[in-house]
Amino acid sequence: MKTWVYGGLRIADGHAVTMCAFSRNSAGWQRFLTLLEQANPVGTIAVITDSLSSHNSVSTRE
Repeated sequence: MKTWVYGGLRIADGHAVTMCAFSRNSAGWQRFLTLLEQANPVGTIAVITDSLSSHNSVSTRE
């Protein structure tokens, strides 16, 4: 069984946001983005992604 790890880092203070998932899909990616927003309620969030379809799916863009 594979486990995927999503991760983000707040550069200013080194705070990390991570999440484990059993698959790489749009729902998991969107859950991770929600965690990022909750951990960073103010200011700009820069997201760097690859070409994985869940990063650019219709439901993610909405």
